[in-house]
Amino acid sequence: MLKLNIVGWREGLLKISMNHVLQEHLSLGLKDSKDCVDDVLAGNVVSFTLENSAKADVLVKALEDVGAILEIESDQDALRVVSNGEA
Repeated sequence: MLKLNIVGWREGLLKISMNHVLQEHLSLGLKDSKDCVDDVLAGNVVSFTLENSAKADVLVKALEDVGAILEIESDQDALRVVSNGEA
């Protein structure tokens, strides 16, 4: 399993696009996705546990494309990857 942490954002974060990404890839409702984006903008870390690494790769790419800075943790490999960007 992978743990995806949204730890920050780059300048120009596309807030509405991030809402759409979270809704599409995580099946969140509008209120829940909006709350997650607002938490990120407030400086809080938002975390999700993902079971499928292929789907996680697609989600990571989509979130990075809209300006999110991510941290990915894997229990199996003790792997920790931080996306490009400023925290």
